[in-house]
Amino acid sequence: MTWVDLTSKTIVAAPAHSDKTSAEDIAALTFKEISCRFGLPLTLTMDNDVRFVGAVWRALWRLCCTELKFTSSYNPQSDPAERANQQVLEGLRVAVATVVQYDEWGLALPHTTFGLNSHISAATGVSPFEFAHGSWVSPRVPLTMGLDDAVSEEQPQEAIDLAQQVASRHFAAADSMAAGQVRLCRLLQSRSTLAVVKVGDQVWLDSIHVKVAVPYKLTAQWFGPFVVLEAKGAQETLDLPATFGKAYRRVNIRRLKFFEALDAQFGTADQLPRPLPGVDGSDMYEVSRICASLILEG
Repeated sequence: MTWVDLTSKTIVAAPAHSDKTSAEDIAALTFKEISCRFGLPLTLTMDNDVRFVGAVWRALWRLCCTELKFTSSYNPQSDPAERANQQVLEGLRVAVATVVQYDEWGLALPHTTFGLNSHISAATGVSPFEFAHGSWVSPRVPLTMGLDDAVSEEQPQEAIDLAQQVASRHFAAADSMAAGQVRLCRLLQSRSTLAVVKVGDQVWLDSIHVKVAVPYKLTAQWFGPFVVLEAKGAQETLDLPATFGKAYRRVNIRRLKFFEALDAQFGTADQLPRPLPGVDGSDMYEVSRICASLILEG
């Protein structure tokens, strides 16, 4: 689970079983990681997950006087936790691969989030740690200086190994944060053209995050086309069949692709192919020519 403070951009992450975590478990994690450290939140922003739209989750935060705001699924623009989750995952991959201990990602998670919170945010101009606590703290200088002194003074090898492990995880998280900002700048430059979706347009829906009974590798890449019923900025409401459920009606514009009708001269998709004229003027199909050649060769 990942939480983000909209003001200081502080990232808080905790390990959880995504397939077995209920609304009560997520609420307990939120009270433990957020409420016990920063107090009850005034507002919680989340996607339309089934655990968040249930009666238990809504009633619990209503008793805590916390306002709930919902966004479309997988929408990093309106839900910062989605973007922060990607940053944490990238930092974890690098941090765990650095020490070659892939089964200890839970131990590397606090170091990864601290490394991300020590990096200067482009939105505030300071690091989330400095914004929240009023002082700038970086683990790089003390750790590197301490390691040099430990080697010269012949300190216990176990302490040196642990310090090197912590330092490598902090460095990996900070480097991953910097690399992510570079990739984001390149992505924004490549998508500088503004896409405008209007009511009544026909669009295709990306099938990556749509749960269907067919295996993902055999599923079509795009579903539709569907008609746009409502357009509000980056969130669009589609006229989806009942099989998709209500959670998928409001989607982000990044998951859509404009539908372009085929040219009339090419016919429709259900229309049979036109035959080719033969030498004697009769209609000739390509499949007939192939079968005839196979019979002659056989």
